[in-house]
Amino acid sequence: MKRNFRLQRCKAALVVSSVACVLFWAANLRAQTPVVVNVTLANGDHVSGRFIAASAERLEIETTYAGRLSLRTAEIKSWQASDETQRQVIASALTVRTKPTGAEVKKVEVKKAVATTGRVTKTDPWQRSVNLAYTLTRGNVNASDLNAAFGITRKRASSRTVYSALGRYGVRNGTQVAHLLTTLLRYERTLDKVPAFTETAFEIDRIKKLDYRFSESVGLSYPLLKRDAQTLSFDFGTGVTREVFSTGVERTTASSLLRAAATQKLNNKAQLSQQLTFSSDLFKPAEYRMQTDVSLTMPITKFVALKLTGFNRYDNRPQRNVKQNDFSLLTGFSFNF
Repeated sequence: MKRNFRLQRCKAALVVSSVACVLFWAANLRAQTPVVVNVTLANGDHVSGRFIAASAERLEIETTYAGRLSLRTAEIKSWQASDETQRQVIASALTVRTKPTGAEVKKVEVKKAVATTGRVTKTDPWQRSVNLAYTLTRGNVNASDLNAAFGITRKRASSRTVYSALGRYGVRNGTQVAHLLTTLLRYERTLDKVPAFTETAFEIDRIKKLDYRFSESVGLSYPLLKRDAQTLSFDFGTGVTREVFSTGVERTTASSLLRAAATQKLNNKAQLSQQLTFSSDLFKPAEYRMQTDVSLTMPITKFVALKLTGFNRYDNRPQRNVKQNDFSLLTGFSFNF
């Protein structure tokens, strides 16, 4: 019986030793197996070789055809590694400018989300534009003169600020033929994935007997389409409008605001923009105004573009002896800086 017991102990020791030897051999084999890294560069070239080292600035590999290569992380578009453990080491060493494929992409995106904690503080520079155009007008006056417009835009994280102004003034034979000023200040911000906006608009139009119109609106935006070459969005808002006319009419009303805006890129250069704005008395929908803007912008240089704009303003309840519709065709240059 003792002999059998000793025999079983020897067998158990032999099994344990065999398992240990196998594990040691497997670990040693794995350590000696080279990690192969497949790299795709920003210019489209593909490089494959044995992994040497990685840092925030460079990735070093050894190839069979070109020897040891040191690749800048800024030049790397994506990469793959044959070993999961080493892949994590490489991913932690390289900057997020590199884009590993497959599962690595998700890991990098998660790291970005954790690092930013939901807050993006990137601020774009101010974008300014000045438009000088020859204007042909038909409606309450039939005239042609010069027009000037100014716009400024800035985007910061999830917010955006836009200011625009349009002015016309003309006198012919001592008679005023144009006196128009419109300004718009708009602030947009995304709150819990809901795009909201607030607008302040001011307008003077002496030809239509409008001393001034002041509107304050708030609402929500719905981006229906957002692509590199096409965009489409809708605004739904409400607010208060104060109007004073030279006829003696003064009124303060609760107002609604509906807007559709779309842009399309043509031939990757020219851009077609359309915008339709509808505003009415909230309690008297028959008293409404509608404004339509259609613009075609064709870049000439980085800062200069040729711009053609059709601008139509319609008032369903105008003042006495004032036409409902005014149409302007603007042809000129846009300077962006």
